[in-house]
Order: sequence, then C-alpha cells, then structure tokens
Amino acid sequence: MTVRLALALLFIVAAVLAYPYRDATQQWVLGVSVVVVIALFSWWRGEFATTKLVRRWAIWRGNRGGARRPARVTAATVVLGIEDPLDDELPVGLIAGYADRYGLRLDKVRITSREAGGQVQHWISLTLDAEENLPALQARSAQIPVAQTTETVARRLADHLREGGWTVTAVQHAPRPVSDSAKETWRAVTDESGFLTAYRIPVDALAATLDLVRAAPCEERWTAVEFAPESVTAVAALRSAERPTGAPPIAALAPLGGLQRSTLDALDPFSADRLPGHRPAGTFADQVRWPSTV
Repeated sequence: MTVRLALALLFIVAAVLAYPYRDATQQWVLGVSVVVVIALFSWWRGEFATTKLVRRWAIWRGNRGGARRPARVTAATVVLGIEDPLDDELPVGLIAGYADRYGLRLDKVRITSREAGGQVQHWISLTLDAEENLPALQARSAQIPVAQTTETVARRLADHLREGGWTVTAVQHAPRPVSDSAKETWRAVTDESGFLTAYRIPVDALAATLDLVRAAPCEERWTAVEFAPESVTAVAALRSAERPTGAPPIAALAPLGGLQRSTLDALDPFSADRLPGHRPAGTFADQVRWPSTV
C-alpha cells in the first residue's frame, strides 16, 4: 500500500504542476495522471485490480521458466518429524512457545500435517533469521552461527516433546506439496497427480474449519498452522482430480487466487518462507487442537 500511495502521489503532483492545462502536453499529463490514479485504486472482487494483474504476470512468467523467489540466505530451517504419533493432540501451545525463547525470536514455528492414502505425517519446522537476531547470535559466536543455533533450539524442543512421550527426530527429507515441473493456474497448481489448491484458514474460525477440512473427501490433504513471535496464520491444501471451481469446497476457507505456487512452495516443511495471512496471535496457541492421528 505504501508503494501504491507513493506512486499515486507522484502522478497527482505531476498533474498539479501541469496546471492550467492550456497546451496539449499539460492536458496529456493531466489525462495520464487521472488514468494511472484510477487504475492504482480500482477494486475488483476483493482486491486491487493492479494486484491481480501483477499476480497474473507472475503466473505466466513462472510457468515459462521464469525465476521464482530466491532462497533466504540469512535464514536456517530445521525440521522435526513426529514418528509413531500418540493417539493424542500435539501440544500446540508448547511448540508455539519456541517462537520466542532463550533470547531468540524465530521467524516462524510451523506444524505441518499431510494425509494421503489413510496415513498421516507431521512435521515441526523452526526457522531462524540471522538479521532479526544479530545481537543474540553475536553473543554466542563471532561467526554468526545461525544454523547451529537453530539446531540447538530444535534439539531442545525435541527433548521437551520426548518428555511428554512423543517420538521426535530431526529429518533431512520430507515430501513437497508440488514439484518444480508443476504448472500454476489462478486457483490451483496442476501436476501429474491432479490439482492441488491452497486456501487460507481464518484463525478466528480455525477449530471448526479444521474439523470440516479433515472430514472433506480428497486424495491428499495438507494443513499447517504457523506461529511467529506475535502472529499466526493457517493454511490448508486439498488435492482433487478435477479442476477446482470458483467457490471453495468449505465456505469458511479463503481462496488464494494468484498465490497458489508461492503458498504451496512455502508449505514445504523445509521452506524458510512464511505462509500468507499472518494475524495477531494473542493466546490463540493455547486454544488450537491438532490431532495426531486420522
């Protein structure tokens, strides 16, 4: 929005300076300025029209081998896998608390679950950004040990979970929601297995919506809740053989039009990127139920 306002102000100033619009050049400046300002603030189906155009361009470019978002070189991610899960609920409050602990503010702590073929898998991803923790990292070593520090935090969380009876191990590999060869459309990403569609789950209705998502028939289901030190977001991704229509399969789910590829790439347990839609967390973590079994 800041860039949009600055650009609009630039054209408004140009139009004012062109006053009194007597010659053709001044009139052109006025006309172009009016058109640009209207275009910048045109609202269409819940979003700025220019935002939709930018996303359409990104989809077209990405499907033709264009460069995607580069990896964050200042961040490190460690992934813990939950093996032989208990017939219980994951301790979401405990896990979320590691977003701000030991004098470190993690960029995110995420719980990701995948259901396919009657099997369920869970991962806990911890991402530490060096730029946000320079004083704390420099106090540990002059070498800025971001990877080692992230591993230490992950080990402490794993030990904490083991005390509660969970079997937790650090993993080096996990399934990705979509492959590099998958193609993005406005509403989904398509590959040889069908269509995978990502939706944002409103956090104020997370519990009820998650129950509906987990009960929805589909070939593959991803769900994730992601905590930053002061914010939270949740995402679901559902796979189907048919191209998704305009309406979500569950009314509470929010479509992510034009953001399918970036969201599904971020849903990879090893991705350092955040999921979209962060909102203030408050005491939300203590209210989330995350069953460990189907």
